[in-house]
Amino acid sequence: MSLSFAALTPILSDVPVVEEERSVSVLATGTPPRFVVEPLDPTAAAYGVRVNFTGIVKDNDSDPLTVTWYWGDGNVNVTTTGPAGVNTIIRNGHIYTPPIQQGRGTIFEPYKENLTLRIMLDDGNGNFVNCTTLVTVTMPPNGLPVRPDIYLNGTSSTKIDPSAVVYVVANSSDPEGESLTWTYVFTNAADEVYRVAAVSTPATAPGEGVWVNISHSFLTAGLHQIDIYVSDALIPYQIFPHNLTNTKYAEVVVNSIPGVGDDINVDPNEPVINGTIGYKLVNYTIDAYDADGDVITVTWDFGDGLPVVVNTSAGGIPVYKFYQTRNYTEPGIFNVTVEVTDGRVGHEVYRYTTVYVNSTNRPPNLAVFRPVALSGGIWALPNETIDFEMVITDVEQDVIEVLIDWGDGSEITHFFLTEYVDGNLTILLNHSYSRLGNFTITVNYTDNEQGVFNHNKSYSLTIETRQVFIAVHEGWSWWDFTSLGLICMIPVSAAVWAITVSRKRRRLEKEGLTIDEWKLLQEQSVLQAAEQEKKD
Repeated sequence: MSLSFAALTPILSDVPVVEEERSVSVLATGTPPRFVVEPLDPTAAAYGVRVNFTGIVKDNDSDPLTVTWYWGDGNVNVTTTGPAGVNTIIRNGHIYTPPIQQGRGTIFEPYKENLTLRIMLDDGNGNFVNCTTLVTVTMPPNGLPVRPDIYLNGTSSTKIDPSAVVYVVANSSDPEGESLTWTYVFTNAADEVYRVAAVSTPATAPGEGVWVNISHSFLTAGLHQIDIYVSDALIPYQIFPHNLTNTKYAEVVVNSIPGVGDDINVDPNEPVINGTIGYKLVNYTIDAYDADGDVITVTWDFGDGLPVVVNTSAGGIPVYKFYQTRNYTEPGIFNVTVEVTDGRVGHEVYRYTTVYVNSTNRPPNLAVFRPVALSGGIWALPNETIDFEMVITDVEQDVIEVLIDWGDGSEITHFFLTEYVDGNLTILLNHSYSRLGNFTITVNYTDNEQGVFNHNKSYSLTIETRQVFIAVHEGWSWWDFTSLGLICMIPVSAAVWAITVSRKRRRLEKEGLTIDEWKLLQEQSVLQAAEQEKKD
């Protein structure tokens, strides 16, 4: 008869794994071996921790024994003994790591896996003896999923129209990030379960939030109950505590959509900004009521980039007139939208209108743009500094932006004018041209406003540069006149000189110059030539 006892303290090493049990057909001779003491049955083991087994065996024929350890998890070890004519101790150890089942066990109550260890003795003479031991492996604890939160259409609203399609939204997470199973159960006011829907979500990072939603129509009025179960376990273990639930109630009510006037009233209907004061106040109204007495919320979007504004009624069934005002300082086209709702899903009513805001602002006017003085009267010399006077007027005295293209490829002059004196903007400018030619100056100016007429205006002026070289034909030299005087005496000489001077005056007059102006230009040419020579 074999006995069981607590495992002796083992100090053993694992031996090589044998892949499979081998069948040997040998004619048995002698007496078979036997277990004097079998390993402790059952034996407790912890997941991933080595557990040791000890037994006592004996063979009356003193045969050496081959001991095969079938661990019960697919692994096999083989050990041997010497001649076992007397009681012989066998020892071996194993680390159990069976597959972890999803969603099994808790920190307080870890689940266990039961495996069967089989030990076979072989005396080499065809005699085989087996014993079995139940091994109970305590598996790692598993965290619980988070109790789900529930939302209807992503909000806390619970009053819903029977025909409305809503989204039932839930969220949860799992500490190990295991895949989750979500079960939706819908119960109507008659306490009848009329819909069950299941959704699965894949594994995630540990603790990562998971969201699911399904669409639903309640169809019947009354108080509906929505239960959502979330489990990190697999069937058949989707039970508490690895199956947590939350409940949401939806008040399903047959309710009228708010009544809303056909149009948004705009006063004035065609607003115009007074260019002098710079703004226009516009009043908006819309009529709405709710036959069920629900509170009405009116949301205004004026299409001008500013935040929406909201009106709220006091409830009840009277017709309400909702007011809003807008102060426009810039003209433009504005799309105004009004949303009216009683807070129930699908009860939003919209009204639209387009408002055209105009302005009386008048464009600026370039009253003066002219050169102050030109050396040639109507033309200038190369490199001559030309002074220009500019005077701009604007009824509203707006800021004026000016760009001047001098027509010679130089950088465009850009500036803003703001300082009005007696209603005018006056500025002096200067420019010079380094070469001969005709240059068209283009002045673009604007008040950057909208209103009557075109507010982007342009003016052009042409400047000519010349280089004056006046060659006067002297006719005779002084020697010729002297000789003639000697011959013809003084009266003839004086007559010829007068003719020459007369010719010179007529030639200058054709150039638009007097004798004095010509002398002045000659002096300026000499001075400019001297200055250029110094520069060179």
